[in-house]
Amino acid sequence: MAEHTPTPWKVYEDFGEATHKGIDQVGGISIICIGIGDDDCGIRGRTDQEALANAAFIVQCVNSHEALVKALEFLLDTKWKSVDKDNMEFEGRITCYQLEQARAALSAARGK
Repeated sequence: MAEHTPTPWKVYEDFGEATHKGIDQVGGISIICIGIGDDDCGIRGRTDQEALANAAFIVQCVNSHEALVKALEFLLDTKWKSVDKDNMEFEGRITCYQLEQARAALSAARGK
């Protein structure tokens, strides 16, 4: 499978001869256009505002993906031991760095 266009991505608006909106790589190529009005384009919504919101959500998900993967890998690489098998309680040690990375990834995924 081919690699995807490198991140970060962004929603853009080009107000040249015609208004054009889409998603592109920051400083790079156009990835997909956003269908506004009668424009029959890739990202659509029930309204123009929803189409733009859909594009923003896609960009947010794409840009936070790698951080989420790394944070989960850190947590899953932690050595966990069972404290109470009946209640499925586990004990493990994670570093402050791992915890901060997990918090930052979650914050990015939530768009904060």
